[in-house]
Amino acid sequence: MNTMPERLREGWLRHRRSLALLAFSAFYLSTQMLLQSLLFEFWTPADIAQAWLDYLLELTLLALLLYGAYLGVDATCTRAGRWTRLAWMALALYLVSWAFMLANALWRSRLAAVPDLSLCAALAGRLAIVPIYIVGVQTLWQRAREMEARESDSRQSADALERESRRMRLQLLKAQIEPHFLFNTLANMRQLYRTDPDQAAPVMRSLQRYLRAALPRVRRDDATLADELDLVRAYLMLVAMRMPARLAYRVHDGSGCAALVFPAMVVLTLVENAIRHGIEPSAAGGRVDVTASTAQGWLSIRVRDDGVGFGAAQIGGSGVGLANVRRQLQASFGTRARLLLAECAPGVEATLVVPMEGA
Repeated sequence: MNTMPERLREGWLRHRRSLALLAFSAFYLSTQMLLQSLLFEFWTPADIAQAWLDYLLELTLLALLLYGAYLGVDATCTRAGRWTRLAWMALALYLVSWAFMLANALWRSRLAAVPDLSLCAALAGRLAIVPIYIVGVQTLWQRAREMEARESDSRQSADALERESRRMRLQLLKAQIEPHFLFNTLANMRQLYRTDPDQAAPVMRSLQRYLRAALPRVRRDDATLADELDLVRAYLMLVAMRMPARLAYRVHDGSGCAALVFPAMVVLTLVENAIRHGIEPSAAGGRVDVTASTAQGWLSIRVRDDGVGFGAAQIGGSGVGLANVRRQLQASFGTRARLLLAECAPGVEATLVVPMEGA
């Protein structure tokens, strides 16, 4: 159990700022007595000092009583509305001021005369107007703070919903891209078993190792550009094992942005399209170059092949891969991200351009 000195110390620590402000206010208001004209012509300095100390003591006592009334109403009107609480505050402060003026008048007259109640009421109103004004300003300030807090909470909730919605859209797009990639790879494996069974077994083992390493990385929401390029390298290595004499490739990151968060399987989808629609239909095969670079706040990733080019491949595509790439870029970077396709004669170049501050 706390002792009396400990309770006093805790109370002082809790209200020390308010008490210090009350003391300063009482001192400041008491100085008006010293500014009266002709004061020093009719009173001695000792009398003036004594009268000023008495006045300061009265103001300090009144300030403490008003603060006590404020704390009492604040503790009892916890469930009342803001304006109801303010009305009770104003009434309590006025009644305390009126009671103080009445008691002061009785004490000065030594109970020899009946105080003028109307005069006490007028003086109480003059004394209470300042604390009532302060409480009113505090009420308006608290209301503004509450409105600001509600607005901030609403913005945070909206941002959280937007982030969750974007995360769900990205997961949906990944769920669409992953089967597209896997089905194409398995179709290639089936073709390889038909044409070259001896080569199919090591390629299958490489595919298993690739999927074991790639799928957990694809499921991450914080995959980086370095993760994506590693995935591309693993995929090209797998394809090169299937068609060793017909594919050359190079993956180069000259952007210095390896740690930037980047959506998974976006670049991989472009590389897969380059293999499927550019290199595989070519009798001589070809080369795929993947290059990342930066310029003036933009990150560019180019996937270029020297295959058969637009429209020459006999294998038709559904367009799901490129459509999902565009949607995933928009979900991750907004409308500023772009996917550009251009014929290079020979081959095709696909370029991703995204703002670095959004990556």
